[in-house]
Amino acid sequence: MSKSSGGDRPPAERLPRSDLPSVAMLPYRASGDVISCHGFADGITAEIIGSLRRLGMLFVINASSSLRYHHTRLPISEIGRVLGARYIVTGRITQTGQRLSFVQHLHDGADGTLLWTDEVRAHISDLIEVQTRIVAQIVNGIVAPLTDLEIERAVAMPPADLGAYHLLLQALPGLFSLQRHRLEQAGRLLDGAIQADPYFAAPLAMKARLNSLRIGQGWVADRASAEEEAIRLSAAAIDLDPRNSLALATAGHLSAFLKRDCNKAFELFERALICCPNDALAWSLSSITHTYCGQAAEARTRAGLAIRLSPKDRGIFHSYFCAGLAAYADGDYAEAVRWLRASIAENTRYTSSYKVLAAALSGLGHASDAGRIIALAERLEPGVREKGSRSAPIRDEELKIRYARHLQMAGALA
Repeated sequence: MSKSSGGDRPPAERLPRSDLPSVAMLPYRASGDVISCHGFADGITAEIIGSLRRLGMLFVINASSSLRYHHTRLPISEIGRVLGARYIVTGRITQTGQRLSFVQHLHDGADGTLLWTDEVRAHISDLIEVQTRIVAQIVNGIVAPLTDLEIERAVAMPPADLGAYHLLLQALPGLFSLQRHRLEQAGRLLDGAIQADPYFAAPLAMKARLNSLRIGQGWVADRASAEEEAIRLSAAAIDLDPRNSLALATAGHLSAFLKRDCNKAFELFERALICCPNDALAWSLSSITHTYCGQAAEARTRAGLAIRLSPKDRGIFHSYFCAGLAAYADGDYAEAVRWLRASIAENTRYTSSYKVLAAALSGLGHASDAGRIIALAERLEPGVREKGSRSAPIRDEELKIRYARHLQMAGALA
């Protein structure tokens, strides 16, 4: 899809979409000398508003409107009515000595009902570092429950009322489930979203991600066609919205996973993280590429950051897998086993976790346990034994040889 294919209409990702949920972030209330003197609370509030806007999946009320509500005594419902916000986020920052506590509340903008509360704690030793990290954690903390609430709304809507955004929401649970039939259903919902609004980049990016998962799971009849489709979809999403971090990160992963082009992958990951530094998936996918290129230490750092950014994410199993893969590459087999077992506990259908777990167990000398894990992987992805390590796009020669040897010890072909 080229930019010229839609005539003169600007990309929809850059337009206010009437179907996106509207959110207003009110100024933090703060107590404590340091954060009050430095205007820390207002800075955090403005950064959160900017970060939420960059996600492209929310209609976020401008800071110039939200920040007027300093020390207001108006009811939440009245603020929601005035700002036209479906959701209102409020918060308080408390300083106790060198400790900071950030408490966030998500409210229904119509009646003020409290929907969700979360707390993030930090140390004040470095305000700039704290601010960057805390904003990322808070943003991901807000988005997760808000997305769940929006999915519930979309599922309850009459089919005739479903637009592209609501079809996209309905696809998300199936995507995270990694059940084969639900992935296929999610794909159909995303196709419907793309057809409903071909200028909306998010469904294209999500369909590319879905196809990437199906390829990784070995659930495609024609792999070449599936690869071509995934690459086309991610490129089309970037064409529509060059700042879509999901599309950029997925394209980066596909460049490394399918094309073995790590340099292009790193370029795309950098663009994704410039556009949205809070994107846990972009950090975890980039971790995989660093692992395959033999940069285990950097891979471990990135996977750890993804987990800290979004510890309650529906796709946390993937971040755990990335941490386990990076630990395996670094020769830390016991830590790899810990993360990979955690990944499987979160989602028993992600075959990549089984394969690397089997290799890590072999590295620890537990060949019989590794063999049982490979047998479980074979049930989920027939042909795992025959493929062995060949499907892993490992560029680092030492890692490639070690991984093949460990899978062979577990009962898979080299």
